[in-house]
Amino acid sequence: MKTNLDTFSVPFAKEGTFYKTLLEDPKMKYSLAYLAAVLSCGVAAAQEAQPAKECCEAFKLDFATTASLYSFDSNDVVVVTEKFSFDFNEDLTFGVAVPFYNNGNDTGVSDVDFSVSYDLYNNKDAFLGASLNLDALVGVKVPLDGEYSSGGEIFYLGAVADLAWDKFVLSQSFNYEFVNDYTYTPIFNGFVGDDVYGGVTTLSYRVNDDMLFCINGTQQYAGDFNALLVGPSVEWSWKNLDGYVGVDFPVDYSVKGENLDVVVSAGIAFKF
Repeated sequence: MKTNLDTFSVPFAKEGTFYKTLLEDPKMKYSLAYLAAVLSCGVAAAQEAQPAKECCEAFKLDFATTASLYSFDSNDVVVVTEKFSFDFNEDLTFGVAVPFYNNGNDTGVSDVDFSVSYDLYNNKDAFLGASLNLDALVGVKVPLDGEYSSGGEIFYLGAVADLAWDKFVLSQSFNYEFVNDYTYTPIFNGFVGDDVYGGVTTLSYRVNDDMLFCINGTQQYAGDFNALLVGPSVEWSWKNLDGYVGVDFPVDYSVKGENLDVVVSAGIAFKF
């Protein structure tokens, strides 16, 4: 099972005062339009976003485009990531990703991200009738001399554990980045000089063979900075196309700077 260690998701509601205000805000209208545009470009380029991790089969070759909008008090940060991944076999996957950032004034590239993930353990009857899957990941981010590039190479480690009972899946991920100088972290709206670490806890419900509904809790830390976000997401699969959409809201946010109001994420994936 191939999973993503750092994804935001959550479905956009059509009713309610908060969403009405959000969509009527001129700043948010522009940002959401930008988000939709970059996703459309990703589809046109036949590049993929985040695959729905429980409802979709593994493929040898994937192209993905993911996009997230971080809305702060006075500005928005849009992150668009293009990713290529290749399955060497059922257990080993190699990936390359490049994120692009826009904060309303500047647009620039960050680091090229090389990663290798390995399926450590897979047991269909490991615990009280539940299946257990463990994945490990190692990688390095290499600066590209862009507006948002890190101050040097960043090595990182990650892991994901999935426990599945029929229609329910409980997933826990963890990642740790060893920062030598500084790195741009969109959830903190700027550069940080400390190691960055955190994880995502997800409870998923399989609506049918092609759709999942999830509740996610995301934690991120860097020195004195910390963030805890909670929100729902929807993931689906159709033929060789996967997608997701979601929103996360901060419930605990401690950063020297502007407050984070909401994170909107979406993705689309093509598998071959």
